[in-house]
Amino acid sequence: MENYPRLIYLAASWRGANQGLESLLVKELAHRGFTLVGDHPIHKTHDTGRKLHWQQRIDDVIAGCHGIAAILQKTDDPQTTSPYQFPELLMASRHHLPLLIVHPAGVQVSKRSLVDKGYMLEFGKNGTFTDIALPTRERSAGGLLALEDCFSDKTLDSANRLDLPNVPFMPDPIEHRETVVTERLTRQIDAFVSELAEGVPSYVFNVIPFTRLRQHKIIARTVFREAGMPCYTALDRSQRGGSSREHWRRLLSEASLVIADLDLRNRNCVFEAGVAFAVSDAMHIVHRGELRHPPFGLDDVHRYAYKDESQLVEQVARICLPFKRTVFNLEKLEVAEDQAVPGVPLWFADGDAKDDVGIRVQAVLLIVAAGGLFAIAGYLQQWLPLTIAGVAVAGAGGLAKALSGLLPQISKDLDSRFVRYAPQIWWTGVVLLSVAVAACAIAAWLHFAKPSGEASQLCCMNLPDTAVMEAAPLVAADLTNQTRMR
Repeated sequence: MENYPRLIYLAASWRGANQGLESLLVKELAHRGFTLVGDHPIHKTHDTGRKLHWQQRIDDVIAGCHGIAAILQKTDDPQTTSPYQFPELLMASRHHLPLLIVHPAGVQVSKRSLVDKGYMLEFGKNGTFTDIALPTRERSAGGLLALEDCFSDKTLDSANRLDLPNVPFMPDPIEHRETVVTERLTRQIDAFVSELAEGVPSYVFNVIPFTRLRQHKIIARTVFREAGMPCYTALDRSQRGGSSREHWRRLLSEASLVIADLDLRNRNCVFEAGVAFAVSDAMHIVHRGELRHPPFGLDDVHRYAYKDESQLVEQVARICLPFKRTVFNLEKLEVAEDQAVPGVPLWFADGDAKDDVGIRVQAVLLIVAAGGLFAIAGYLQQWLPLTIAGVAVAGAGGLAKALSGLLPQISKDLDSRFVRYAPQIWWTGVVLLSVAVAACAIAAWLHFAKPSGEASQLCCMNLPDTAVMEAAPLVAADLTNQTRMR
C-alpha cells in the first residue's frame, strides 16, 4: 500500500507526565498530516525477541523517522528534567534530523548555535557537569566519549550540555503552559515541519501475490497498528529512478522486516521469498492451512499458519512484536467512527478489498455477456451499429481471456499494472451488463409483443404519420366492402 504519511518520533515520558501537552502536540502534528511514533513500554516488561539495549532500540526507531519532537518532563534532577531523555535528543544529531522541544514550566533549557553548524543545549544551572555528544568513529579516538559511554547512567546523571552538531534545524525550546494552542507554538511547529528530512522510512516488505490485495491490506493494517511502519510489495513504485527490477531488489534488501504470505503455486512469490531469505535477517512466512514440502532453505524459516483472517491478524501481530512501537495517532486521537484518523493512511479504516482474482475473471465474463446481449438487441431491432458494437465487445473479452492463457507472461505484466484498478473494472462490467440487459429486454418487447384490437391498429403499427393518413381511405373502403358482402 502506498500513500503513507511521514513519520515523526515523539520523545515523551512513559510515566504519564504532561498528558495534556502530549495530546495537544500529537493533535497539532497529526492534523498537519504526520504519523507520530515512539518507543513502546512493552519492551520494558517483556522479552520481545530482538535482544537490543534500549538505546539501540530507540536508535532503530528514530533512524526510520523524518524528525524528532520531544516533550521534556519536569523533575528534581539538577538538569531540571530527566537526563534519560538525552539519548533521544542526541539521536537527532546522529541521524541529521530536525528537532522540536516543548516543555512545561520549571524546565530550564537554553539553545546556542555552534560556530560551524548545529546547536548546543544547556540544562539546569551552571555547575560541575559533563558535556556529552555522539562522536563519529573518526573523532572517538580524539578523547570524546564513546557511544556506549554517552548512554551510561553515570554519564547521563552528570551531563547538562548536549553537543548536537548535525541537527539541521531546531527552533528555540518553547515553554507551554496553556491547555490550548498558542500563536507562538503554532509558529514553532510550522517552522519545524517545514524542515523535516526527506528519505524513505523503515518499512516492512510483504511477499504476496499481487492479486491478493485483501490479504495484503490486512497485513499492512496490522503492521501499521503494531509498528507504525509502511508495508510495501514489489508492486509499489519508487521515485528514486531505475528499472522496476532494480527497485524491487533494493526495496527487498533494505526492508527492516519481511513477511511472506507464501503460495507455492506462485513461482514469483517463491523466488521473492528465496531472495528475502538470502538478504534479510528478519524474514517470516505466513501461510493459510498446512504448508507441505516447502522449498529447500525456506523450511528453516519461522512459519506461522492461519485458518482465517482473524488468525492472520494475530500471527502478523506476533511477528511485529520485536518492532512494536506506540502509534500516538491511534492512541491519543478521538474521532468519530465514520471519520479518518489524522496522520493515518486513508485506506486504514476502509473496508477490506475483495479478492481481485475473482473480480477480474468475473468482470471479463460480465463484459462478454454484455456484448452478447447488445448484439441480440441490435439484431432484434435491426440496428446494425449496435449489433456490430455488441459483437466487438464480446469478441474482445473472449480474445483477452484466450490470450491470457496463451501468453501468460504478458498476462502477468498486465495484471501487475491493472490489479489495483480491479474494483473499477468490476463495477464497469456490472454497469455495462445492466445496460445491456435493459436494452435487450426493450428490444425483445418491441419485436415480439403482439398488438390487440381493430385491424386499423394492426395496419398502422410502426408506420409514420404520413403513411397512416394515406392508408386510412384504403382501410375504410376495405371495411365497407366486407360489410356489403355480409
